[in-house]
Amino acid sequence: MRRQTRTTPRRAQESRRTLKPTTRPLLYIVFRRDDGRGPSQLKDAEREPWTAPRETQPGGVALFYLTGPKRGIWAIGRAATEAAPGKPGKWAKGNRPAYFVQHTNVILFSSPITLDELRNRFPKWTFWNNLRGRRAHLLPEEYRAQLARIVAEKNPSARDLLSPWLSDTEEREQPRYDSGRRSVATVRRLVRDSTFGKLVRQESGGRCAACAADTDYEGLGILQAAHIRPVEERGPDELGNALALCPNHHALFDEGFWTVDHKDGRKIVLQPTLPPEIKQTFRGALRCNWRLDPKELKWHGDNVFRKRSKL
Repeated sequence: MRRQTRTTPRRAQESRRTLKPTTRPLLYIVFRRDDGRGPSQLKDAEREPWTAPRETQPGGVALFYLTGPKRGIWAIGRAATEAAPGKPGKWAKGNRPAYFVQHTNVILFSSPITLDELRNRFPKWTFWNNLRGRRAHLLPEEYRAQLARIVAEKNPSARDLLSPWLSDTEEREQPRYDSGRRSVATVRRLVRDSTFGKLVRQESGGRCAACAADTDYEGLGILQAAHIRPVEERGPDELGNALALCPNHHALFDEGFWTVDHKDGRKIVLQPTLPPEIKQTFRGALRCNWRLDPKELKWHGDNVFRKRSKL
């Protein structure tokens, strides 16, 4: 009897720990067939209910996947309502019951996550091998943090909505480059967020270093501080390793579509494959009020720009 008395509460306690609910929102994918308008049609999710997993609650985060010629993840948004049952509209085949959610804060991406990229990044995630008839998909727990980081790296505007999953990956990977103590790494990341970006934006005068247009992006609240050598590659939080960029030129820089001549320090070099309409948005030389470190520029040219050239 004593053995049973000791064992039963212990098992019950373990069971309670296993079933303890999490406050983290759901991360899921919504599929939408292209009606000819391209990614812009994804903004419709703010005006009408769209499909979502039946477990969806307010605060859940949706990644919007567009099928058709431009297939890929093109937008992100937040669930504003609880999932409610209904029937699909003309955009989906069949009459199977589905669940619908009203979304808000839908942000279109400048750099989508393509189907080929998803298959290459997640070779064991067989879900992407057959998408026929898909409407909504709740992401498996083991892929959420990795996919969130991929999306945020290509589209910094999505970082706020993806922050519940980015904090996991950043805290887990920072010790490889810092002191090895999670508490110290977390503090250093917060200092970067609060001081480094503010300094870069302040010194830039609110202008994008690469834009041909003289737009006050700081006044719009969307000017971003870009690392030339990323933090993950031990890039320092110094002005010599920083550019003030608009969201579009930031994404293009991180993906290697342009760089800066490390010998000149100002000359912008573009990939020949860039469409003419995008090339026209660039200045010939950087608009920058501080001296950039040639070592960091050379690193970007050798490791990011040149890698894109080989694709």
